[in-house]
Amino acid sequence: MIFRFSVRNLLRWVLLLLIIAIISIQFYRPNKNDAKVTPSTDFFLSFDAPESVKKHVVNACYDCHSNTTKYTWFDNVMPIGWWVDNTILKGKTSLNFSVWEQYEGWHKLNLLSAIEFDLKTSKMPPKNYTEYHKSAELSNDQRQEIIDWISTIDRPSLVISKTNNYNYAQD
Repeated sequence: MIFRFSVRNLLRWVLLLLIIAIISIQFYRPNKNDAKVTPSTDFFLSFDAPESVKKHVVNACYDCHSNTTKYTWFDNVMPIGWWVDNTILKGKTSLNFSVWEQYEGWHKLNLLSAIEFDLKTSKMPPKNYTEYHKSAELSNDQRQEIIDWISTIDRPSLVISKTNNYNYAQD
């Protein structure tokens, strides 16, 4: 039997290998970012925020910036899931609402300023996220409501530790 080279045979083999590769990568999945319990260090346990502000922030920010992500069906399809996992990891590295109380006072001040800036400039939530997560879209009024609430947070109290000492760098 002589194997005859043809474009049709080549395409069949390439397609078969591609299908095998796509099926194979479905078996390697990153760990889910889905803590079932709200930690005692969560952002909203530190502040008395109106329910509407909590709702807006949780819907628009917590999927990428906390330890609790609500996944959609397509987040479970690889390689999309790998990209989503990487995005969540980057988001939690810059700000993780679930560990708010573990941040130093100066870091909290910087994060609040960054949140305000990102909301004012519509940088967050990103368009590629809200395109597929419509509940995360924030209207201009919702953005302003969050910004107004953040501006009421007593900033000096953030840099004073529980022992009433300022959080200066330790020698």
